[in-house]
Parts: sequence; C-alpha cells; structure tokens
Amino acid sequence: NLSTALFGQLQAARYKVFLVATTPFDYEEEKQQYATFTLQAMGGHKNISLVSNQKCREDFGHLNHQLGFSKIDDIIYKKAMEMIA
Repeated sequence: NLSTALFGQLQAARYKVFLVATTPFDYEEEKQQYATFTLQAMGGHKNISLVSNQKCREDFGHLNHQLGFSKIDDIIYKKAMEMIA
C-alpha cells in the first residue's frame, strides 16, 4: 500500500520515480489478488519492475537464508540500475 501511494504522489508532483517490488508467493492467494488489482490500478507504468518471490524461492530455496536473500538483493539492485540507466 505504501509503495503504491508514494509512487502515485511522487508522480503527481512530477518527480521521476522508480519502483522495484516483489510479488507474492503462489500460496498467498489473497495477496496475489490484491497485487493483481494494485498493478492494474497503476497501469503497468514503465518505471515499475517486479521480482517474483515464487521464482526466487524456486531458484534459491536450497540456499541458507542469508545467501538466498543476498541473491534476491542482487536481483533487485540490478533491476533498479537497469531502470535508471
């Protein structure tokens, strides 16, 4: 909620803003519905990039938490750098 509201307010104030967000896991059905609704409301803006929690779990679930989260941090950082480049 906070990311969506802040993104909209900064855009309305004509700031150049970027959002990198994670999507819910497949088993989080209620959150999936809310995320889908929120993304549709935001209109698929070009300055929004998503990272799939489910895909990260599949790719890095075998790693310990520290290493797994480090990999996810790298993905988020790379997406952010791609967007602002």
